[in-house]
Amino acid sequence: MLKRHRVGVILAVIAVVFAVTVGYFQWQGEGAIEYVMAAPHFLLYGLPSEKYQAQLYKLQDAVQPLLPKGEDIRDHIAVYGEGGEAGFLTIPTRLQIYNVSDPADQERIIARVREKVTGDRMIPVRVEFHQETALPSGQKAGGPDTITRTLIVR
Repeated sequence: MLKRHRVGVILAVIAVVFAVTVGYFQWQGEGAIEYVMAAPHFLLYGLPSEKYQAQLYKLQDAVQPLLPKGEDIRDHIAVYGEGGEAGFLTIPTRLQIYNVSDPADQERIIARVREKVTGDRMIPVRVEFHQETALPSGQKAGGPDTITRTLIVR
């Protein structure tokens, strides 16, 4: 079993190596600091995988038919997303749904996402419903948006 002082020494060595690596890249004038800072992320969550991006596309294809039809061509009703990552920890897939304000429509979408997640054994999905404020021209696309509802489907 590691003693407390040995754990401190190990952490100190990691910190010194990290500081020297960051200092080297800064001294060289390279923008590689982002790669050094991203290393802990990849250790915890793993590398982004095409598997999770494919799961996102399946979710988008399943949700798309459930979206209500816009009253006007300027209405912006859409689904976007970002694939998740799974390693030691998990970042859920993020599904963003714009301008679906009816709670019944939202519940149908959530039910479809839950069905796909459990049926296809996907990683958790964070579903966000956004509502955009209409622009002065009446166009909804591009207006400022607020998140009206968010939940994680497991």
